[in-house]
Amino acid sequence: MSFGQWAGRLRGPGQRRGDTAKRDGASCTTNTPLQFAERLNRAFEAGFRTGQKPVTAEIVTAALAPDFDDLEPRLTRQGCSPKVMADQFPAKPSEIRRFLNGRLDAGRTRELADRMRAVGLAL
Repeated sequence: MSFGQWAGRLRGPGQRRGDTAKRDGASCTTNTPLQFAERLNRAFEAGFRTGQKPVTAEIVTAALAPDFDDLEPRLTRQGCSPKVMADQFPAKPSEIRRFLNGRLDAGRTRELADRMRAVGLAL
């Protein structure tokens, strides 16, 4: 069980079983306490800036980066920038960016994806 799943099960006084943080999306993609704390902090800061009490699910969703789990941010967190990937694989950085954005032709995409999987990158 990830930290986000555990934290999503916590309930405050007066909350029913289904009323958890997990429903508003803050915990569904967090794996560590640090990720959960960062997302929670962003949501509270957004609520403070708007003067909203309590912080609603809409504010939480708007405060969190929508592309957090996209391919490029995930690979960057693993230390694989487009330049590094271009050095590792037979491709130019612009071609790697097109691959990450889904704008590369299907044959070349399949070739690069197969090579990346072969070295252990999680796509």
